[in-house]
Amino acid sequence: MRYVKLSLYLIVLNRELRVSRSIYWQQILQAVNTIHEERIVHSDLKPANFLLVKGSLKLIDFGIAKAIMSDTTNIQRDAQVSC
Repeated sequence: MRYVKLSLYLIVLNRELRVSRSIYWQQILQAVNTIHEERIVHSDLKPANFLLVKGSLKLIDFGIAKAIMSDTTNIQRDAQVSC
């Protein structure tokens, strides 16, 4: 069986692929919480960076992600990242 990978952006646009939005929200929040627990800031969260793989959303594209030091209490960006 071949598995198709779809971005969250495409899922939201396609009414036939919409299941329960609460399931997607739970998976998004869990993914972000997991990387934050590992002291990583993704810095490019958007629907296109979540893929549906075997029924679960996966967070991708850590190209501009940053690791943060254990004693850091806040993060400030001096410039906005543009696409």
